[in-house]
Amino acid sequence: IMGYKRGSITTPIIANGLVLNIDAFNANCLLPYRQDDDYSSIDTIYNTVDNGNGQRSTTGSIKDNSTNGGWQGPTTSSFYFDNGDYIELNKNTTDFISSDSSFTLCAYVKLTNPDFFCNVFINDPTETNKLEFKVDNDNQFVYLMLNSTNIGSSWGSYDWNPGGNNLNTWFYFSWVFSYTSTTKSIQCYVDAYPGSSNSTTNSYTLPTSDIRIGYTPSINRKKYISNLQFYNRALTQSEISHNYNALKGRFE
Repeated sequence: IMGYKRGSITTPIIANGLVLNIDAFNANCLLPYRQDDDYSSIDTIYNTVDNGNGQRSTTGSIKDNSTNGGWQGPTTSSFYFDNGDYIELNKNTTDFISSDSSFTLCAYVKLTNPDFFCNVFINDPTETNKLEFKVDNDNQFVYLMLNSTNIGSSWGSYDWNPGGNNLNTWFYFSWVFSYTSTTKSIQCYVDAYPGSSNSTTNSYTLPTSDIRIGYTPSINRKKYISNLQFYNRALTQSEISHNYNALKGRFE
């Protein structure tokens, strides 16, 4: 694709522990086997981690239930999710992490409606043991749901609230879950700013249904996701800041 980056990872983001990298800007994520100018027909995406000559076992199927969903570009390339739209991976979380282990999810997201919860990464809605990453863009909360337990971060002085004054603005959301023998905690970030830290004593069992990116069934949950990284370890605050700074130039 003219002007697009090629290769497995096209920006200097943290690679240690990276197991899933979906990037609408990376041609290797979209069209690994061919060059084509008709991007409106893109219906499959590819994990760019450990691609090895374009051969990948992790793929995503774009489920576009609207007229405007799917890949958007070339300016600030992203995936648009209208009501009921999502990307379904052919993998579940057990393919990437183990139960009761540390992990991190990061994603650049733009919210377009001043509404409530928007899911970024979730399983099939009928899944009993959900692992759900979501943003409450009305109350400045970023949540992680472990099975049926909600834990998350809230923000005070850093006003990122899209429902208040920052709709149609790109934010880098990060969910960092740290698990040790004595401590389980969640720390969320908006851009490089940490919210409140929360802990939990609950163990969790990973879901077995396929991962869905961007799925929110209710109305007015429209959003754009440009890139998403999933790690099998807890990133530090400096690493979150590194990723944010490595990617933010696309959105300024």
